Amino acid sequence: MPTTPVAEARPKNTEETAFKRTQFANLPGGAFFEGKWHSADMTLEVRDPEDGVLLGRVCSSTSQDVERAIAHIHRQLQWEDWPLRDRREALEKAVVLLGEQAERFANIIAAESSKTIGEAEREVRRCAETLRLSAAASGELLGETLGFEDSMAGAGKIGWYSRKPVGIVAAITPFNDPLNLVAHKLALPDRGQRRRP
Repeated sequence: MPTTPVAEARPKNTEETAFKRTQFANLPGGAFFEGKWHSADMTLEVRDPEDGVLLGRVCSSTSQDVERAIAHIHRQLQWEDWPLRDRREALEKAVVLLGEQAERFANIIAAESSKTIGEAEREVRRCAETLRLSAAASGELLGETLGFEDSMAGAGKIGWYSRKPVGIVAAITPFNDPLNLVAHKLALPDRGQRRRP
């Protein structure tokens, strides 16, 4: 697929511009927590930095929203375990879903950041790669054995450690671009911690 800088592909008048942006951008805008989308506080405007066209509005989440999200995840983990194989499969599914929506994500990134469409497409591929590598690395959480012969007290003794989830992590990514920042907050903690929407 040939890539075109967004500036060159822009429609020439305001009406056509607004129509074109709503066709491809369609920003979700809500905050996802407690297992559902919340869209009550859609107050932050997202504008194309190049020409100021309004692309959409997104939620302005609060610290109370974060506390509610953490409490929800904590309750969920009390009721059901989320073993490593399920976490790995969730990351693998995220790679597939991102691939299916790659064009939409690239268009949103290009519109809200003034990147060329080619740069935005590379960003989506980079994000998918981070998710894929994190899923593959999740199987490396094995731990090791350690010989203690180096000290007098440790002669004839062996120690070991294993990697286990330490709990819930609330991570804030201030931007949608680069999208890979979101992947690092979402996927990489899974290598040693639990994460669930």
